[in-house]
Amino acid sequence: MEKAISSGLRNKLAHVETELNLSKQSVITHADNLHKAQASHAKKLQDVHEDMNNVTREVDERKKKLEDRENEVATREKDVENKEEELQVKAEELQSHEAKLKEEGRRLQNVTHRLQREREQLVADKKKREKPSREKQQGG
Repeated sequence: MEKAISSGLRNKLAHVETELNLSKQSVITHADNLHKAQASHAKKLQDVHEDMNNVTREVDERKKKLEDRENEVATREKDVENKEEELQVKAEELQSHEAKLKEEGRRLQNVTHRLQREREQLVADKKKREKPSREKQQGG
């Protein structure tokens, strides 16, 4: 009877060892699967970080280009403002010059009229002087 108990215990022990080995194998397989999944997730996470870095770099480059364009536009606007100011100054100078030319024209016109009157007066004076001397010549 002892042998039977002993044999039964051995069978149970063998069965338990088999189940234990199966469980051990299952745990190892499960652990391997977890490690593989963890490695896969780590790789995916690394890829996501790389993608984020690439997107961030691209956004930074686009921001820089946009800033450069904004600076170009601001520079052009400033250049246009400066040119407008220069044109305004030149327009004012031209108006001033035009006013001076008009004034000079009026002055020259006045001088011309005065000279014409003086000439007419001289011609009239000359005729008056010649008239008496002609009469003397004719009468003499």
